[in-house]
Amino acid sequence: MCEKVAQSSERKIFVDFEWQRISGEYAKPGTVGGNEIIQFGAVMLGADESGPREFRRYVKPRYVHKLSKHIQELTSISDEMLADAPDFQAVLAEFIDWCGRGEGGYTIYSWSDSDLIQIKKEMELKDIPRSEPAAYMLANWNDLQHEFDTVLGFEKQLSLADALFAAGVDAVGTAHDALDDARNTAMLYDFLNDPVKQQTTIRNIRSVLCHEDKAPTLGDLIDWSRFSYT
Repeated sequence: MCEKVAQSSERKIFVDFEWQRISGEYAKPGTVGGNEIIQFGAVMLGADESGPREFRRYVKPRYVHKLSKHIQELTSISDEMLADAPDFQAVLAEFIDWCGRGEGGYTIYSWSDSDLIQIKKEMELKDIPRSEPAAYMLANWNDLQHEFDTVLGFEKQLSLADALFAAGVDAVGTAHDALDDARNTAMLYDFLNDPVKQQTTIRNIRSVLCHEDKAPTLGDLIDWSRFSYT
């Protein structure tokens, strides 16, 4: 049976990061390796708020000397934009403080678990201790991609762009801008919690997925060549 994402009155925060592989001399076995976040984007929604609140910060990396051409083209972020930006620890502290403003608790959602994995790894990489507020943030982080796929019965993971397409939701802004991706993630959360939107946009898909006696697959309803999986 198709399910619905549970709602609560606490604040919801939708997060996305952009990052870059660290420079080659640091990426050797036994050294830091991995990626560094270069942009935070987040949208906060809550029952006690009059409207959405947003967070966007660029981050000056420690181990990335120059952004790759691919990342610059993908994100529209340049080295000049990061030159005077605060470092990861400063932005993280500001972000955690921003998340905790207001009464009650909060829940974070990101598209896939890669953002949570990245922030944990980068905190470890840069010896940033897990304060009580930081531990709360990490413990209350959810993968909306998994919830979306589970609710709608998709066996494969859909990219954010393909999930928006499948749900009939018009994307806002520019892909791979952290704030715009966070805004789009928030719209998919809203979609999952609005039965009317679900019925009017993907009624046929839901009927196939939830009908125990019916053999056809989603391929009967969707041109799957449109999709890429991440």
